[in-house]
Amino acid sequence: MLRALCSSEDFTYVKVEISAAMLKDLKAFAFTHDYDKFNFAPVCQLSDIQAKRLLAHVELLEAVASHPIKDLPYRQQMLLSQLAIAYEFINYYRREQDKSQEKNRYAHVFQQFCDLVVMHYKENRNINFYAEKLGYDPRYFSKIFRESSQGISPLVWIQQYVASQAKQIMDMHPKQTIKETAFELGFPTTANFCRYFKRATGIYPQTYKDKTYMS
Repeated sequence: MLRALCSSEDFTYVKVEISAAMLKDLKAFAFTHDYDKFNFAPVCQLSDIQAKRLLAHVELLEAVASHPIKDLPYRQQMLLSQLAIAYEFINYYRREQDKSQEKNRYAHVFQQFCDLVVMHYKENRNINFYAEKLGYDPRYFSKIFRESSQGISPLVWIQQYVASQAKQIMDMHPKQTIKETAFELGFPTTANFCRYFKRATGIYPQTYKDKTYMS
């Protein structure tokens, strides 16, 4: 299912919803080890040409999904193929972005940090933890991180990453309670998770669910 959640003259946010069964097939079909790192990192920019290419795939996905094909397995295979191609485009663009970041002398620190967050975000969301893992003083680590992340602080990066994971869980399991989502993400209480999500996104988890599924 495709939904344009937000748009203006120069911006469109399109959400692609994939069933749990198809997502399992798609992961086996196309997703790499770096799936979480590439798809949930909040630092990613596309050129106008790149955006048009991806939008063309989104339009094709919509055409295939709405086409009155009676052979459902065939239609599903077509959707999986198009999703896989779109995913490879995104992966390619992220790799190209990574190459440009390599010119920065601290790029390797940024990449190591991303890997650590993917592995440990459920049990630790504290900057000191990651700075220590990388062998840096927290203040100095924050300074050099900004130089490799377009000015984003490591705390904001972690918050946005965790929020994106929370959104994915809520999107895939709409009947799951906020308490269950909080537990899955490693938060000690529902209130703690709600405050964290609000800081990262500006809205509470329940508000996100209501806006998403009532639109």
